[in-house]
Amino acid sequence: NGIIAVTGVSGIGKSTLMHKVIFPTLTQQKPVNTQSFYDHANFSQILEITQNPVFNHTRLSTVFSHTGLMDILAKLFASVELSRHQKLKPSVFKYTSKDGRCTHCNGNGETNINMDFMDEVWTPCEVCHGKRYNTISHNININEKSIADLLQFSVSELEKFLIDIPAKYSQEALSVIQELTALGMGYLKLGQTVSSLSGGETQRLQMAMAL
Repeated sequence: NGIIAVTGVSGIGKSTLMHKVIFPTLTQQKPVNTQSFYDHANFSQILEITQNPVFNHTRLSTVFSHTGLMDILAKLFASVELSRHQKLKPSVFKYTSKDGRCTHCNGNGETNINMDFMDEVWTPCEVCHGKRYNTISHNININEKSIADLLQFSVSELEKFLIDIPAKYSQEALSVIQELTALGMGYLKLGQTVSSLSGGETQRLQMAMAL
């Protein structure tokens, strides 16, 4: 027997029970905010997932980078024949790396304009035109798409793109995509910044990464 869900009307204290009692009690292996604790479960892992914003949510943190898809697909693009001929490393296909990012916008895809007495204004980078990458990776294509082009894809569109590519890295990426789509996140754009996600989307993203 075990609890698989906590339900109840709004305001009854479900979140408090989970985050202030059950989670700290299980992780600390002693009663927290409760009088007794019966430890009959053997958990291999205990995770707390909230709707709080994901840490390190800068403009460089996107669905593509945060889910690990960029790291996986950087290896895929580095494995094609032309990349091997040019001795290109996977870092060339990461906009977070100095080898791959646009030096004008530092991989942000946008540049900011500081204005007195007003919030800073962000405009598309005039060099990479919002693609985040420098020109080195643009000539390396898979099915006529560069890795920069993939940032415009949704999670579901990326799945269709990868489904017929017989490579171990594409299969690794598909396993991540399957977790995202199972949680109803196939509509998310890969280039979407993590800071723009709603609380529910942030929670589901963390769940997918935990799975």
